[in-house]
Amino acid sequence: VTIAVFGLAAALESLAVRKAFLEMREQGRSKGMGPWKYFQKGSDMMTISTFTEACVGMLGSAVGVIGILASVYTGTGYYDALSSLVIAGLVGTASLFIMHKNEAQLLGATLPLEVTTKLIRRLLDDEVVTTVCDVKTEVYGIRAVRFKAEVHFNAEAITRRDRNLTCPSPAASELVEELRCLVQPNTTAIPCCIPSVASVSLNTPEERAEDWLMKNNAMFLLALCTELRRIEGILAEDLKVLGYRQIHIDLEPF
Repeated sequence: VTIAVFGLAAALESLAVRKAFLEMREQGRSKGMGPWKYFQKGSDMMTISTFTEACVGMLGSAVGVIGILASVYTGTGYYDALSSLVIAGLVGTASLFIMHKNEAQLLGATLPLEVTTKLIRRLLDDEVVTTVCDVKTEVYGIRAVRFKAEVHFNAEAITRRDRNLTCPSPAASELVEELRCLVQPNTTAIPCCIPSVASVSLNTPEERAEDWLMKNNAMFLLALCTELRRIEGILAEDLKVLGYRQIHIDLEPF
């Protein structure tokens, strides 16, 4: 009877093992990992815990059957007691493993190294980025992730993208014309008919230069914010492909 109970338990646990393994394989595939690597580094604790406990149940049933058969064959209860100790050790080890995984998830795990490396390469491949440093990642649960990095931007690339010198925007064209008027105030080839310039035409050259500098700096700051949002959107899309839904990207210019 005892052996039959152990056999039934092992059969039921095998179903749970198969279901949990398939789920780990699916979760790992979405994050670029195999099932066993996901078992070690994955964040879906429900699936990992189910797989661990079911495996322990199967192993415990097998050890129990072996202990009973050995005790019957030898006529001593020594092997039965030893199998009980082995089962207790398996359960205790599995509990420690699950506790360690839960602790890591509560404190915040990190993205796999290969995923972090891919995100850094995505940043460095962009023309407006020159350097990436102080990269930090945190994963909470199975759907939430945070990516933080300090980024050194290429000011010239941002300016060219913002001005789009081959087809300048009206605001950029106005600034260019204002600059020409500042450096060539007496030229007749390029009339100073820009409204913003005309409104300050009676001011000193220093004031006109300061006015132009303020406008240019304001436009560059707006361009920098636009590039930040664009790059953060690229990283967010990459993380969405990996199955994350709550994504926080924190890029800090330096």
